[in-house]
Amino acid sequence: MTPPATATTSRTYRQRSSQLVALLFIAAAAVLIGSMLLSWSTDASPLFLSILLLGIAGSWAMFLRPAVVVDSDGVTLRNVVRDVHVPWQLLTDVEARWNVRVFVGERGYTAWAVSSQIDRPKGATGGLLGAGFGASSTLQRISKEDTAGAPEPGGRKVTSRSVADIIEDTKAAYAAAVARGEITPPAEPRVTVRWVPLVLAVLAVPALGVLLFAVL
Repeated sequence: MTPPATATTSRTYRQRSSQLVALLFIAAAAVLIGSMLLSWSTDASPLFLSILLLGIAGSWAMFLRPAVVVDSDGVTLRNVVRDVHVPWQLLTDVEARWNVRVFVGERGYTAWAVSSQIDRPKGATGGLLGAGFGASSTLQRISKEDTAGAPEPGGRKVTSRSVADIIEDTKAAYAAAVARGEITPPAEPRVTVRWVPLVLAVLAVPALGVLLFAVL
């Protein structure tokens, strides 16, 4: 039986340390921009403004937007300017060295968002498998959750090892649910690689401003 269309199972993983650095920079840049705008009539500096805006856009794209999303369909690696979605049926391996890396056969896809900054605590268990991922009734109750580097229910921090374990556990639970007939997998699964126009635009506009005002 295929889970109901209203079922939403999605968990998003990021590391808090990089986010804090980015937020501090964005806050400082926003203060500088506000100060510049107050004195714009007497001391205009469009080049410096463009640099600050590019810094804010870059901080968001590199440190705030990236994430690893684990849901009922597969794994999505939300990187700087593109998203990669790997269905469970095609995922063959997970690596956790410097970053999380998922494989489809020999082809690997790296997650920008999660690195091996913190060792995995001993005795950690859990992930989506412990949440009862395979059951259709549970799928209906789970809503989208953003962990943003917070400890997992089993006590783990968000690291490359802990996220890799969650991916492996969830794939195993998915396979078991398929074997029990609770989930009908797609007939033609495929890896989806999608460039994100919004990110490209947010980065391109201030970059063009820097180039324009630098030559004027």
